[in-house]
Amino acid sequence: MILLLEFICIGKSATQEHTGQLTDSLLQQMENTPESKHVGILNELASLHWPISFEKSLHYATQALEIAERLGDQRGIANSYNSIGVAYATLEIYDDAVTYFEKTRDLRNAFSDQKELVRVLNNLGIAYFHVGNMEKSLSCFEEAAMISLEIKNDTLLAISYHNLGELNSHLENLSEAASILEISADYYQKSGNFVKWVEVLNILGDIYLKSGNQKKALEKLHLSRDACIRLDLLKELAFAENQIGKIFLQNGNFANALTFIHSSLENARASDNIGTISDAYFSLSEYYWKTDDLQKAYNYRKLSSEFKDTLFTQSIEQKLTTLQRQYNIESKDQELQILRRNEELEKLEIEKNRYYRNFMIVLISILITFSTISIYNLYQRRKSNIILEKQKQLQEEANQQLVESKKVQQNINLTKNKIFTVLAEDLITPFNLLLEYTELLEQNANESNTKAIKKNSGIIYQSSKSLFQLLENLLQWSRNQRGLIEFHPGYFDLYKTINHMISVEEVSAHKKNIEFRRNLQEALIVYADENHIAAVLRNLVNNAIKYSHVGGWVTIGITDKNGFAEVTITDNGVGIRQEDMEKLFRMDIHITRRGTANERGTGLGLIIAHELILKNRGSISVESEEGKGSRFAFTIPKKPAGSTKKIT
Repeated sequence: MILLLEFICIGKSATQEHTGQLTDSLLQQMENTPESKHVGILNELASLHWPISFEKSLHYATQALEIAERLGDQRGIANSYNSIGVAYATLEIYDDAVTYFEKTRDLRNAFSDQKELVRVLNNLGIAYFHVGNMEKSLSCFEEAAMISLEIKNDTLLAISYHNLGELNSHLENLSEAASILEISADYYQKSGNFVKWVEVLNILGDIYLKSGNQKKALEKLHLSRDACIRLDLLKELAFAENQIGKIFLQNGNFANALTFIHSSLENARASDNIGTISDAYFSLSEYYWKTDDLQKAYNYRKLSSEFKDTLFTQSIEQKLTTLQRQYNIESKDQELQILRRNEELEKLEIEKNRYYRNFMIVLISILITFSTISIYNLYQRRKSNIILEKQKQLQEEANQQLVESKKVQQNINLTKNKIFTVLAEDLITPFNLLLEYTELLEQNANESNTKAIKKNSGIIYQSSKSLFQLLENLLQWSRNQRGLIEFHPGYFDLYKTINHMISVEEVSAHKKNIEFRRNLQEALIVYADENHIAAVLRNLVNNAIKYSHVGGWVTIGITDKNGFAEVTITDNGVGIRQEDMEKLFRMDIHITRRGTANERGTGLGLIIAHELILKNRGSISVESEEGKGSRFAFTIPKKPAGSTKKIT
């Protein structure tokens, strides 16, 4: 698989700490320069932000494109297309990345900008790889290498050959991959890019090892190891040393094998490289298997599997985070289109379908990965059983260890299993609705049945909204449990925040003919994290709407109360049974209730609201009577803890 996933963008690069300073400097520079210079500055701003903020990067690149098109600046248009393509690629939206990189390539071909053409060909080749078009990917890398050779640019030659070599390795053309990567390594060394030189040496060592050429593999890996020690590259050093240890292990040189594997493990821990830690434990297991210390072989095999499980879990979390970011971006685009052009229903449906396709692709990928890991773990368990059979005298002790390990694992996975239970129970109904009513929508569209199309579209919209709210709550709760939710308290006007929230939720309330009643004190300043409080308000108001009858009302009030602001959300809906009142804010009990319009409820929203209010030094309570409605109340401090400052 290609390892050089580095998209090339025009502009400056900086650490995240310096991005703010450079951004301010570039924005100030724009104020003192003519518009013809703004395209280049905006593209520099886009390149500054694409590693850390897709939204800002895309914003600056789109501004640059608008100005360049207005001025007829073809080079500026090409650079803007490339910046937009890189932004989409970093968010793993590779279909859109391909579209913009192709536009960039066509423009740069038109005005024969060879150096920049090589850059976009490498970008396009990587994007083609990720959408599965290996033939076009190979063609792009070969063309980039040929042009780099013609213009004699060592830096671009190294990158182009690196990409071309790794693609051939992915396609199992090991001999050709090795020849190409040897050239890449020479050019990296010649251009002084020793970090990439070491990376290619490690790849070459791995390819030669797969090809059975241990002598060549050791030569490249020792060369990489020496360079890593000089450059203090612990991650690459750990990989090289583990590979060297494996070769010694294959040749029966157990003393040297153990030395290198232990050194690899130490450097992998120092660089927090979970993948190499797992590989080093696996190598140690093989070492003790071959030296007949079966108990240690079993122990290290188990450690290797545990770290692989950790790596797998991180991979799933990263994919879910990426999926959430994609969904948020596309949802924002759809909301803007609905507000501006309600009549473009067909275009909105296409955008929704594209999101669901991406969602299913990621979900299927996760399931395939999980199945692969399960099969691998089954193989490891079978091999471990052979070790246990040969060590019958340790059978009882080993079994006891397995029992204790299982208990620990069950405790660790308790919360995870509950989340999966929520997913299994609460995702299936919206998905079934989506499938059923999408089919009906297609049939009615063919029959030009406008009323049926409108009805089915509404059902699909509600199902989509339920899915979005569930995923948003699950991800927010997960991030909170792991301490990943940022906490930035400050002063803000609670009155404005509530009014903004009401304006957003009025659409949902209107569909059930529910009246919003306000009992608000204007300009009430509080001290908390405004994003947290907005999330709490959204969850509580959504609940009130969900469990209110058609034609009902929801009242939102604010009271100034002894240094705190108390917010109340009251409805005249179905209310809550007394036996369920004490279970509302507990994760260990899953309460599912249907709304008055058959909406699905998971209870996660109230749990998240409870945790966020506690984080902001407030409290939350509920009063309810079944059949008559509910009243939720929470408090927010008006000042920081220990502050005597008066806010006016």
